[in-house]
Amino acid sequence: TAKEKGATVIALTAPQKSPLRDIADICLDTVADESTHRASSMAARTAQHVIADAIFITLVKLRGDHGQDMINEIASQIKQL
Repeated sequence: TAKEKGATVIALTAPQKSPLRDIADICLDTVADESTHRASSMAARTAQHVIADAIFITLVKLRGDHGQDMINEIASQIKQL
């Protein structure tokens, strides 16, 4: 696993106890207060996407010249799926 290879595991999840929370090094809770279950689910997913994008953009900027290499590696990994 990525964690076994030394990666920091960041979980974007609800605040309730879960197996993901147990293995994560960092937990970022996403909470959606909506009146319907479906709307709540959409709001939570949107919040998770925004957080994931912010983390990704920050990592690319911090890596400077290596940011494009990171993007290319991710694209290569996705193609293998």
